[in-house]
Amino acid sequence: MHKDQTSIGVAVIGYGYWSPKLIRNMKNTAGLQLMAICEKDVTRHAHIKSEHPDVPVVQRYEEVFAQSDIDAVLIATIPSSHFRIAKQALEHGKHVLVEKPMVL
Repeated sequence: MHKDQTSIGVAVIGYGYWSPKLIRNMKNTAGLQLMAICEKDVTRHAHIKSEHPDVPVVQRYEEVFAQSDIDAVLIATIPSSHFRIAKQALEHGKHVLVEKPMVL
């Protein structure tokens, strides 16, 4: 998938209750482009791909951080992992939106 040069490339980390809502809102926002969805549970990948066939699905968020065309991440994982993932994303130069709560 190639990013439109005028868009902000975004990845969603975690695919649970909030992720489809975040993705819907992101797709309805001009200037944002969904570049990847990260879900550690590979048994969910087929469902995610059926919902978003044009978007790559990866298992490890480190893969998202390594992509230079991903400018920002939306983190919607279990709350106990929010801070750890957000910190690593920031260390990799990504903008971050964390689903509440940011820390426990």
